[in-house]
Amino acid sequence: MPQLLALSIGPVQSLIAAARRTRDLWFGSYLLSEISKAAALAVQQAGGKLIFPAPDADLKPDSDLNVANVILAELPDGPPAIDARKVAANAKDAARLRWQNFADVAFAKHQDAIDKTRWDEQIASDVIEFFSAWVPLAADYTASRDRVMRLIGGRKQCANFDSARGAAGVPKSSLDGMRESVLNVNASGSDRRKLHLGDGEQLDALGVIKRVGAGNQPFPSVARIAADPWIRGAQSTPKKFEELTAACGQVSGISQPDTGRYPQFKAFPFEATILFPSRHAELIEELGDKKDDRMPAVKDALRSLGSEPEPYLAILVADGDGVGKCISSVTEAETHRKFTKTLAAFSAGAKKTISEFQGAAIYCGGDDVLALLPVDKCLACAAKLRTDFASAFPASAFPASGANCRLTLSVGIAIGHFMEPLEDLLEYGRSAERHAKVCTPADRGQKDRNALAVHLHKRGGAPVKLRANWKDAGMDRSSPQLSPTTCAGEPLANLDAGMDRTLADLAQFISDGRFSNRIVADMENVARLHENWPEAQKNQQDQLAAAIRADFMRVAAAKAVTSKEAVDRLREIVRTTVTDSASLRRLAAEILVARQLAAAVRQAQPQSAYQKKGPHEHTD
Repeated sequence: MPQLLALSIGPVQSLIAAARRTRDLWFGSYLLSEISKAAALAVQQAGGKLIFPAPDADLKPDSDLNVANVILAELPDGPPAIDARKVAANAKDAARLRWQNFADVAFAKHQDAIDKTRWDEQIASDVIEFFSAWVPLAADYTASRDRVMRLIGGRKQCANFDSARGAAGVPKSSLDGMRESVLNVNASGSDRRKLHLGDGEQLDALGVIKRVGAGNQPFPSVARIAADPWIRGAQSTPKKFEELTAACGQVSGISQPDTGRYPQFKAFPFEATILFPSRHAELIEELGDKKDDRMPAVKDALRSLGSEPEPYLAILVADGDGVGKCISSVTEAETHRKFTKTLAAFSAGAKKTISEFQGAAIYCGGDDVLALLPVDKCLACAAKLRTDFASAFPASAFPASGANCRLTLSVGIAIGHFMEPLEDLLEYGRSAERHAKVCTPADRGQKDRNALAVHLHKRGGAPVKLRANWKDAGMDRSSPQLSPTTCAGEPLANLDAGMDRTLADLAQFISDGRFSNRIVADMENVARLHENWPEAQKNQQDQLAAAIRADFMRVAAAKAVTSKEAVDRLREIVRTTVTDSASLRRLAAEILVARQLAAAVRQAQPQSAYQKKGPHEHTD
């Protein structure tokens, strides 16, 4: 009888989430995907018919495909007969061999700095978890799939717990604190610099592999993503920009992103910390210098350009809504394969989209997306991903999967300072994605899922959080909604109407110097004035809304807005969004987010236009 085989590989937390550098994060995702690909390929070569990943996927090592840590395959009845236990064992061996290959390459590069006893113990231990389950594939595919997934879930809950290992007096890894460091106590300063180790930082075997695995493929840093708008603006003065890149090229040892893998960063292929003078001392120390005699030319070139990059970037986390429910209702293995193939096509397109918007994809697999983006591109990229997902899964795409299978994409964007710890930036992004999935009481009139959430985390003060549902047509401006966008590659200000357009317009007005910095305080004052509207008039909502709008526009026209065009646009925004004190405060929050967008939009403009608008207002 045919069998349905499920494999699960992990642990996701230590392989992916434990990271202090963007390369740790990217390579953890890459490593898990490569191990999963090896296992899937072993199943396929044994005669299994893959369901997830897609059966026609490129499973060769180092292909562009991202494979999730769960594999599902149909094992035909033969002849010859296929032994599910043997297939699972072969897949496990293939996964461990791929892991061992990465370990061997890393050890060969840094064996002089590594304690081999601890290294061998960790490589052979439970760093890689592998679980398998299989059931007879009955005529009812849905029931068989549910059964095998329950079994694999139960097996994971009964994981093997080996006896504790450790060595007295040996420091733990700085990435997750789970395992002892494998570094020798006498590792040289040169060894530590090659591993990009900070003061006191230690690495276990997995941490070392994350830093040096897969050859010399540096991942773009958070500083490079944050500085991207400034770099695009600086290119408008070619001579000065060439002087800057030439000066940076003279600083030997500075890391460079792989422009073959990331051509979007070719214009400035350097670690962008060098563009922030306040970080030069730290960079010099990391490069092993005691003084900054290689930096004067860089500092002179930066001064000639007249500004410093904004230190904020966006972390985008996206996840499909209803995917699990849709898969659960699939009644045939072939339909499931078609569904998987469509997911794979979306994730491959998502990588390209992120690159087009000057971002770097950390993980794009199925309906999951994790990426770093410049602040001025993040909204447009989110809207394009949402549109692409909707196009990939129209309502009629999988009729066999049930009438209630409507798939949407929820996207969370967190804007944070590049000097924040990477684990904090990741949590900001995931928190925004959770907010997009589930609305809060403050998100009046909104629905769960099918939404965009934008969270701004300044280095001081509480975060500013905005959320709105995507809309297929029209808008309900009593609860600001996001409209479908046709913005692929278009400037931010060309987005369709909705919260995204409101943020874009506000950002453009702020960038052009047409909004006073007093406008948020003025909004708060008007909101405070009207929040205790007398009890007798609470039912007179139209009068309340009109009074709030009139009071605010009177203040704005008098001293907060500096052009008639801005006054007219602001009046339209207020008319369509403000109904009470709470909605006015939401508009104030939108302006706070728009200020950060404006800083990036402004820096991406040609330097000549940028300089005409007066001194730069730094948002740090």
